[in-house]
Amino acid sequence: MTLDNTVLYTISSTALEDSASMCTLAGQVATAADTHCLVVVVGASEREHRAMQSKAASLGPTSDVLNRANLLTLAARENAQRLAGLVSMMGAESALLDVSAHAPITRGNPLEAEPRLLNAKRFEAASEGADVLVIAGGVGR
Repeated sequence: MTLDNTVLYTISSTALEDSASMCTLAGQVATAADTHCLVVVVGASEREHRAMQSKAASLGPTSDVLNRANLLTLAARENAQRLAGLVSMMGAESALLDVSAHAPITRGNPLEAEPRLLNAKRFEAASEGADVLVIAGGVGR
């Protein structure tokens, strides 16, 4: 993947509501990958986000901050993984950016962190050989 011919898609939560919608989206992404390199940012639906917030709140005040942050972003990471798999099944070479290995450099605690820098070499390594790079949204906030 080169950034010269790359299109950035941010996926709305309504496109993730059910399996049929996600399959349709994966087909559209795979078709677009014939002519462009794509970076696709996938989030969680409002329902999924509320469920993750509820689970994170139940951890209690003494829980590890990283565990809480991982739980809050679990639905987005799972959706990104599903979409990357579906896009690959539809014939486009896709890769999933592992946020734990390639997250942006941030400042502040994990729940309130502000992204400062996305290491270009990490991004390039994650996207090497892929027409579609899928990233979980909401990670690093």
